[in-house]
Amino acid sequence: MPTSDNAAVVWRYLQEVLGGGRLELLDELVAPDYVDHTARAGRSPGVAGIREVVRMFHTAFPDLAVTVQDCLMDRDRVASHPSATAPAQRLRPPSLCRAPRRLRSCPTYPDPDGPTNS
Repeated sequence: MPTSDNAAVVWRYLQEVLGGGRLELLDELVAPDYVDHTARAGRSPGVAGIREVVRMFHTAFPDLAVTVQDCLMDRDRVASHPSATAPAQRLRPPSLCRAPRRLRSCPTYPDPDGPTNS
């Protein structure tokens, strides 16, 4: 787990909430006034929307596994490299799939307190 506080929050969100389905951690990890500006129509743009998305993923992929490869902080940004794996039979009929599906991304998260002066 990263040593910086903000990187640790991102790591815990990805690993424990998204990967582990631990929705009870959202109140600890996400600001109460959080707004997802990319929320789809009909989905709550706040913490409730995160809960909906995580539940949706874990309903569709009960064996979802998320691994954080890297989580780094530089000034006011946290960059992470998570990967997610779900059994292939959850994505298509088993006869069409031989291997698990993997998703990799490298999102960045701005520090809500703004840039640091160090």
